[in-house]
Amino acid sequence: MFGAPSDDVSEVVKILSALVTSVVLTDGSRGAYVSDESGAHFVPATPVDAVDTTGAGDSFAGTLAARLVAGSTLAEAAASASAAASATVAVARSDR
Repeated sequence: MFGAPSDDVSEVVKILSALVTSVVLTDGSRGAYVSDESGAHFVPATPVDAVDTTGAGDSFAGTLAARLVAGSTLAEAAASASAAASATVAVARSDR
């Protein structure tokens, strides 16, 4: 269903997808799971050496929202959001 090994997270997304129109569930350094009318997708995180994870969720959410407003699909927006979150954690908070 997601293009990734089945685990508890993908099962949660499957259950939620039956209840709502779209689902975005982040899974830390592994990536994110998204589901909408186009189907379910696993979006892997961009591998980085994490320095400080503060703000990763904010970067993800902000980029996701901005890309959706700009017309991206949910999967495209999640890929951009994942890259933004990865870039955020690769830099110390004091250097951002």
